[in-house]
Amino acid sequence: MIVRKTIPTLSAVALDSSTLSNGTDTVIGRVKVTVGAGGALDWGQMVFTINKADGVLLGATTTDIKLYEGATQITGTFATTSSPVGSGYEAFLAATTNGKLYFRPTAIRTVPENSSATYELRANVSGIGTGDNISVSIANPATAVTTGSFTTVGGTFGSDTSSFVWSDLSVNTHVPGTTGGSEADWTDDYLVQTLPLTIGNKSVSF
Repeated sequence: MIVRKTIPTLSAVALDSSTLSNGTDTVIGRVKVTVGAGGALDWGQMVFTINKADGVLLGATTTDIKLYEGATQITGTFATTSSPVGSGYEAFLAATTNGKLYFRPTAIRTVPENSSATYELRANVSGIGTGDNISVSIANPATAVTTGSFTTVGGTFGSDTSSFVWSDLSVNTHVPGTTGGSEADWTDDYLVQTLPLTIGNKSVSF
């Protein structure tokens, strides 16, 4: 048995508008990660489930999709089920109506004790038509707790089964800001509170 110092709670934050329209850096999802009194938390991967109408594009490439914390864009890498890491294809092909959007920050993100951080998923939306819609959620695919190094828990980028890879910083040798170390305090989304969670719904208003 492993006793966690802290467990994250994820919650949806309302979008400014539920209307789907073409535009650059359109906010399509917003989620808050809250940490209690047990201590700080690091996370190194967040995976979004995308459901959209046929024909709607979310960017020319995965570099057109961005994750922000407040007004600051988080440096990192995206991959999707239809656009492998490093490819030059659309983030989601026009005909792709559902899939996973994987994000790993260049340096892991820390949410301090007794605080929260709100993240915005933004995309360059185009190709919308009457009746089109898009929904963004965070799934809860893990069926058991997996604990180990980030590499063990995170798996192969773009094909893993955990939607949120995090650490309670319980290993004394943990190196803040990195995921490449051997610290065995990383775990999956099994214990994460309030998952699965819808974090964005937009539809065309005409």
